[in-house]
Amino acid sequence: MKNLVKVLSVLLVFGIVVASCQKDEALTKKSEAVSLEASFNAKADVATASKSGVQRASSDLNRGTIPACVSKINVLAHSVAGDINNLFNIIESSDDNTAIAMIQAYLGQNTFTATTPDPIFDSPVATDLAGKDVDQLRVYLKELRPYAVFTDVVNQMITEAEEPLAFNMTTLNGRMSMVFNPEAGLLDNYNLKVTISKSNGTPEEVTITAEDAVKYFYWSDETCVNGETLSLTVKFFAKSDVNYATVLKTLNCTSTDDLDLLVVGGEGHNMKVNISKDNVLVESVQSTFEFVEIVDEDVDVNL
Repeated sequence: MKNLVKVLSVLLVFGIVVASCQKDEALTKKSEAVSLEASFNAKADVATASKSGVQRASSDLNRGTIPACVSKINVLAHSVAGDINNLFNIIESSDDNTAIAMIQAYLGQNTFTATTPDPIFDSPVATDLAGKDVDQLRVYLKELRPYAVFTDVVNQMITEAEEPLAFNMTTLNGRMSMVFNPEAGLLDNYNLKVTISKSNGTPEEVTITAEDAVKYFYWSDETCVNGETLSLTVKFFAKSDVNYATVLKTLNCTSTDDLDLLVVGGEGHNMKVNISKDNVLVESVQSTFEFVEIVDEDVDVNL
């Protein structure tokens, strides 16, 4: 026996308006979605119920307002009749400022899970770093595309009437970047070793001398998620201690001292770590990478 499949016209981010009809009927609707007006066609389709799920062939979706870090959007419609997986490849287009997708689902109660697999993201490139001072390097790191997988789950009864359906796409991924800025004259007397410890990973060590280019730390991957933390340990060594054998002084900075060292989903913390003989001062520019846009906010934090 075959089950009716509903085709949903989805306006991602802001909202969705959907319609269905019987087999062999065509229906065209013009509706106003939340915050945006969208015109689209809705049509009926049928698929055999399958507990193993139906995989639709992937289709293209104009980028519109979808952020540059998103390469695909997958929407799984789950119901007692079976699953239908809807995959969309994001393409660049200048003739559509919205993202409208046609999603299939069985009539009845559905759980819709939307995700953005295989995100597009950047990593620092050595040749791009050459010659940059502290502030230039900080800007460069902030402008890299972050690793971010967006998701949302919506439960809804699908009938033959028009219904609104909205995805609020959010991410648990954050981004942490640091540029180290010793105060003037400090490296005339000391060499520094900075240990950056992750709550969920292997510590990384950065050596800073007067002869070095500007040093940095960058964390933006699947492990940089909400609730994880960083801590800093700065050790001072005499210039003549080429083997780094004797620690003259140690400074510490943790997320208890500075909340900018706490990863927050959907936020990038772009930090300048100012190091003096007596303290560590973190200045942070926070950026919010939402599904619609990236917004920067300047925040200075003093220890």
